[in-house]
Amino acid sequence: MGEFELKGFLNYLGNSSFNTLSERIIIQKKIYLLQRFGLDLGYSFDWYHYGPYSSALSKDVFNMGPVDSSSIELTESQGTSLVRFSNFLGDEKNDLRFLELSGSLVFIKEKNPFSNDAFIFERLLFLKPHFSSEEINSAWNRIREFKIV
Repeated sequence: MGEFELKGFLNYLGNSSFNTLSERIIIQKKIYLLQRFGLDLGYSFDWYHYGPYSSALSKDVFNMGPVDSSSIELTESQGTSLVRFSNFLGDEKNDLRFLELSGSLVFIKEKNPFSNDAFIFERLLFLKPHFSSEEINSAWNRIREFKIV
C-alpha cells in the first residue's frame, strides 16, 4: 500500500498520531479488523503480544510522515466496508482494550476456523488472562452481530 492511501485510511479512522505504544497498537488492530471487513489493504498479520501484528504495517507507519487531511477515493464496496467498520467500533473506536480483545478474538477464530466458541474463549483467556468472561462475551457477540467471522 502506498503512503498516500495509508494516510487517507488513518485520517478516516481518526488516527493522526502514532507516537505512543498505545496509538501504534490501536492502528494495528484497526487495520487488521478493517481488512476483516473486506477492505484488503495488503497487510498480513501474525500473533504478537498484543494480538494481531503486521511488521509491514509497522514499518509503513514509522516511515510515514504526519497524517494530514489526506483523503481517499473509495469504491462503493470500500465505502460500505468503512461504514460497517465504523458502526462496529461505535463509541470504542479508540478504546485500546476493546480493539485488542476484538482483534485477538477474530485472529484466533481465523486461525482455528472449525473450532467452537468455547475453544476460542479458552485460547483467548490462556493468551490474555487480563480479559474477563463478560468482556469476551460482549466483544464476541458484537463480532458475531457484524458477521466478521
